[in-house]
Amino acid sequence: MSAVNKKMIPLLDIACRNSKHLSQLINDILDISKIESGNVDSHLEKIELVNFLKETIELNQGMAIKFNIALSLKSDVNNVWINSEKRSLHKIMNNLISNAIKFSDNEKEVSVRLSKHKTNYRISIKDTGLGISKEYQPFLFTKFT
Repeated sequence: MSAVNKKMIPLLDIACRNSKHLSQLINDILDISKIESGNVDSHLEKIELVNFLKETIELNQGMAIKFNIALSLKSDVNNVWINSEKRSLHKIMNNLISNAIKFSDNEKEVSVRLSKHKTNYRISIKDTGLGISKEYQPFLFTKFT
């Protein structure tokens, strides 16, 4: 076995990252198929939302720094417990926060807010991006959009 040429290391790193990304896309497609067929194994657990959101923001901090975006959490409530599937909620929040970071203007802020709304709790994410065009909005909740 021969040694790897130093010029190939960045290319191998890119290939590795792209392989992981492709694997995640395949897992997402499989998850969608399970949901549609009703074969979802749900593992609900108690989650304290404020700490959960703090952790999620920390995980996105590296990306925020890369895009020169400040991330913040604002909460009108404390000690909020919910029953949820943590892995799925994590995936949703990471997607929303990372998209907010990617599509915000540099040197701006993305804020995550937790508030009480009637008998429910609301998590909202505010960014400084242009938003989604009116023409595209009808397709937001269609598969693979």
